[in-house]
Amino acid sequence: MRIRRLRSLGLALIVLGAAVLVAPTLGFDSIDAERRVSADAAANPNAQLGLQQAYDGTQIQYVDGIFGDTVVNATVANVTNRVGNPLTVDARVASIDWSGGSDAVLEVSNDGDFSGQLATNGTVPIRLGCSQQVSGTATDATVGITVDGSGDPVSVQGATIAVQNVAFNCDGAGAGDGDPPDDPIPITDPRIDLQVVGQPAATQGFFGANSVVTYDLENTGDDPVAVTGIHIADASAGSRVRRGGDELTIPASSTGNLDQTDGLSIGANAPQYDLDQNATIAGGQTAGVELGQFRAGSYFWQQVDMRGESVTVVLMVEGLNVSGREDPVPVEMTLSVQ
Repeated sequence: MRIRRLRSLGLALIVLGAAVLVAPTLGFDSIDAERRVSADAAANPNAQLGLQQAYDGTQIQYVDGIFGDTVVNATVANVTNRVGNPLTVDARVASIDWSGGSDAVLEVSNDGDFSGQLATNGTVPIRLGCSQQVSGTATDATVGITVDGSGDPVSVQGATIAVQNVAFNCDGAGAGDGDPPDDPIPITDPRIDLQVVGQPAATQGFFGANSVVTYDLENTGDDPVAVTGIHIADASAGSRVRRGGDELTIPASSTGNLDQTDGLSIGANAPQYDLDQNATIAGGQTAGVELGQFRAGSYFWQQVDMRGESVTVVLMVEGLNVSGREDPVPVEMTLSVQ
């Protein structure tokens, strides 16, 4: 089963017969209903997208327990649609100020709350939950939430609210060493002197599960390259990569490895992880890559069979000399696992 961790959630809010209200914070005093307009909205309960804090101190939780998971989501704000036309609204976590640093630890979790219509001046909550991507605990986090509304003739962009003193206890993978890499280059791009050789395979992990993905990576250039980091952008099975030892090994001229205590997160918003030891692949050399175990949770019995699944990996690579790109260059490869 594909498990995706999303930090944004489209909230379809249909507003019936609402009057157009324009607060002075929006930067203009009237709206021409004959044409499409867009407004920037600040945190204001009376604005077109009225945002108001509603957090009562409930600790947001996801605890991956032996006998079952503990999941607690919390309402942190309310949103009111005061525009005179229907809006499709998107609410997302924009930032989280806490000691762990990762913005991926929490996500909007309003599944099913917005399936019906919202009457004029009606209000619905914005709830937050653990993303299950990143581990972390906080008692005084400040969470920034951004809400956009798309409609005709009126659209509202950039309504924001900062909810303070948010408490959470989230199990997940390690927090990582940076944001997901920007603009990765496909490994099939002719500028990239790397290629996947042969057929990626799933091999046995602990207790016989085929939870470890292996493949061969060839340096087709003349000069050595160094793999310095990894981002797992997608997987059709599993929510994290974790094992009692190195999650990633690349035996090469200089063997690279990565051992994360809480494992590696999977998903578009998952962080980038720096290798504990960089892997150097000489010109013309083929190196084996081993990534595992893929699991549905923290425990070894939650390993998933990766045979017939797909995995998208971004490796951070130095020494490729790609014009216009600085080292390390993010190189993306999608693996069809047998």
